Amino acid sequence: MRLWIFSDLHEALGTVRDFPDRKPDADLAVMAGDWTHADKLEETAKAFIERFQMPVVYVAGNHEFYDSLGRRSAFETDQLIMKLAEAKSKEWDHRLYVLDEDTVVIDGVRFIGATLWVDFLLSLKDENLMPARMRKATHMLNDFESIRMRSGIRFEPSDMLELHHSNAEYIRRELAKPFDGKTVVISHHMPHPDCTPEIYRGAEANYLFASSAEAFGDIFESEHAPALWICGHTHHAIDIQIGRTHVVCNPLGYWWEQRSGNGFKDNLVVDLQEGQ
Repeated sequence: MRLWIFSDLHEALGTVRDFPDRKPDADLAVMAGDWTHADKLEETAKAFIERFQMPVVYVAGNHEFYDSLGRRSAFETDQLIMKLAEAKSKEWDHRLYVLDEDTVVIDGVRFIGATLWVDFLLSLKDENLMPARMRKATHMLNDFESIRMRSGIRFEPSDMLELHHSNAEYIRRELAKPFDGKTVVISHHMPHPDCTPEIYRGAEANYLFASSAEAFGDIFESEHAPALWICGHTHHAIDIQIGRTHVVCNPLGYWWEQRSGNGFKDNLVVDLQEGQ
């Protein structure tokens, strides 16, 4: 199976004006989050599928849940809206698979997906400093200003941590299940510190982009390791090996990142048969 991989198109910000008309030789597209606002997913995904004539496997990023001018929603409502788009895709030319702690098998390949919010532990030397780190996070990431829960209150670091535990436990549980075939994990946030692009090494905010080694370090070295892990969130491309797993991130990012060169390839395809 040949996978066309990308993330962080940020269509809500109009950053995809140069996305190509041509499509590479691929069987399906994998979109690792930050595509568009949740309420625009149906029309955005349908237009993409009609244009490129292939199914899409997708996980939401953080920006799907953002409030914006003329839009006010709630995290839980947006989750339902995106799953409704998935249901409606049964009537389209090809399917949209929205993986929110979900697993789907397509042509013998198992896809496990979740946003995988972070654990706040990356490079934390003393767990007693965790409360202070979480408090500081509210001033470092727009998520805590731009996402609201069903109750109407703002999304908080404690909400993010709770979601991380749920997402991580789901992924680990699914990976532990026997499967006769290749497994691909898709997340928006990065699953390991080694995913951090060189340009950001040592940056204070890295713990808001990737989980610590404790989250999946043992999995990557084990018999349960997926063949491929696709992620996003950072806006600089990565293509690395962690243990037994090939990890790929191919983000379009913002226009100024594209202009300076962030490694994005509009025709990036990974062939699971070849492993490259």
